[in-house]
Amino acid sequence: LPSHPGLAHYIIHTYDSPALAERGLDAARRYAKIASSASHALHMPSHIFTRLGLWQESLESNLAAAQAASEAMARGQQGRSNQLHALDYAEYAALQSGRDAEAASVAEEIRQIASTAHQQSEGEEAHDIAFGHALTLSRYALERRDWKEAATLSVLKPESIPGLLAHGTRA
Repeated sequence: LPSHPGLAHYIIHTYDSPALAERGLDAARRYAKIASSASHALHMPSHIFTRLGLWQESLESNLAAAQAASEAMARGQQGRSNQLHALDYAEYAALQSGRDAEAASVAEEIRQIASTAHQQSEGEEAHDIAFGHALTLSRYALERRDWKEAATLSVLKPESIPGLLAHGTRA
């Protein structure tokens, strides 16, 4: 497989389904090495890892991706959406492998990000933050079959999230 990041990315998308994922495993394992400082490149292999139930590789891939996104933001670049998407996948991988404490830690990280980022975001980024936050809270309860906790979840109304409806963003 050539070491071109675009090709590896395309192959991963092509085989991003349970029935085909095995065919994308080589590209997935190479992609993070090809573009090792790019958050999205570090995350993308987890699409294949997740389809194949390779939970440890998915967790590691996504924690590295979230860290790279955080470092990009520290340099003044965009990265919040990549960070939240990677943390979302990391939480799922931790839950699927029975690592509830790690999943709780990731969920808490997302809660902390969302609590401050909602105030500083608009448009698409505000949507991604709200979506990631709601998904994390619900997944943590539902995947563990904690129906009591799930029953305490509240609906996040678009108007309650600053910036979400700015610039014609979907509600």
